[in-house]
Amino acid sequence: MLIEKLPPSDKTRFVDWRLDILTNAIIIAG
Repeated sequence: MLIEKLPPSDKTRFVDWRLDILTNAIIIAG
């Protein structure tokens, strides 16, 4: 999962949560 691959950084996690949702949606749709 991309969430697990992301670094344990609150800032990075907080900023990438939107991109993560979009990426997961693309993976599920694709």
